[in-house]
Amino acid sequence: MLWRVKLTWALALGCVLGLAGSASQADSLLKNPSFETPALPEAWDLMSFGPAPAVVHEHEVTRDGRRALRISATEPTLAAVSQLVAVEPGKAYVLKGWVRTESLEPTHEANMLGTLLVMAVGETDSAKMAKASNQRGTVDWTPVQVAFTGPEHGRVFVFCSFCGERTATGKVWFDGLELYEGSVPAAATQPESATQPAVTQPAAETQPVGRPIMRLRNGSFEDAGLPDGWDLLVLGPSPLISQDYQTHKEGSCAVRVHAAEPTMGVVSQTVRVEPGRPYRLRGWLRTEGLEPQEGAGLYGTLVVVAVDDKTSERLATGPDHRGTTEWTQVDLAFTGPPGGVVHVFCSLCGEGQATGTVWFDGLELAPAPATQPASAPAASQPTSRPGAEK
Repeated sequence: MLWRVKLTWALALGCVLGLAGSASQADSLLKNPSFETPALPEAWDLMSFGPAPAVVHEHEVTRDGRRALRISATEPTLAAVSQLVAVEPGKAYVLKGWVRTESLEPTHEANMLGTLLVMAVGETDSAKMAKASNQRGTVDWTPVQVAFTGPEHGRVFVFCSFCGERTATGKVWFDGLELYEGSVPAAATQPESATQPAVTQPAAETQPVGRPIMRLRNGSFEDAGLPDGWDLLVLGPSPLISQDYQTHKEGSCAVRVHAAEPTMGVVSQTVRVEPGRPYRLRGWLRTEGLEPQEGAGLYGTLVVVAVDDKTSERLATGPDHRGTTEWTQVDLAFTGPPGGVVHVFCSLCGEGQATGTVWFDGLELAPAPATQPASAPAASQPTSRPGAEK
């Protein structure tokens, strides 16, 4: 089950993501290296397996409010945007929202298309996932909803699914999501089988019976969060990701990762590099109250990992930063791996768990000069230039 692999093994295996585009700037291979361009809305994480889809904070095509979420893929891929939600064990819930599609075409035996899904944290059987109806082709805004019961441990993943089984191409919009404590009228509920959760296919006027609850953050995708080109990989409570316009080192904003509860999480990007060529990754970071739990590692730092179909290898790791630190530059050197693909991690905590806040800004990834040895040690250089930071 790919979702399970993605959610629990991604960090440990080097985060096997789809291949993103290569250079976005003349002097850096990273896309959106200073986190200036918003895309993924706050509180939502991208999960993908295959060529990376485009995720856009849509302003022109919306159903509720001023913005919607759009996921599009020109190459077949498996992808969804997710949120970790706390619910009460044993209670009935309804998730509803609006979906719109354009030329959404599945590959052979693809499923979970343009729809909403709910799955208990730790569940590995996709048959126990609660699913709303599939949407394919081109359809206007359509209401979908799905009923489920809170699991024993009280934690579920809500997925806005582009395609959850196999792969697909096309576009999907999501907007106006709401989570209710209550039930769906019996006429609107139709289980797929005796062992599966109820799957609802309501008419537009069907309303859940119960009270709306504010457990979904940013359900109408109004607030910008994870910057364009970057994915959040998390194991544990989802940290808060935001573009910080008050505290930054370069440009107009930085990315801020904050965890009030102990968690493992990194902001990542997949980059193509030339095998055997030396590279340097540089970037700035700042921390506030960053406290790792016992045995934790890779906290408040930058990491470069090479991943192929079978193995993963850590190519370069910056020094850990804990507590409260001012803007510090991290400088890493590595050699392009045989597979030509690396993952760049801005790490809140990559091993074990931590709480606190870390900012990242001004990342640059570029081929190293011919005189720069690929084995040069990582450097951490604090800055004290007056007036440079905000």
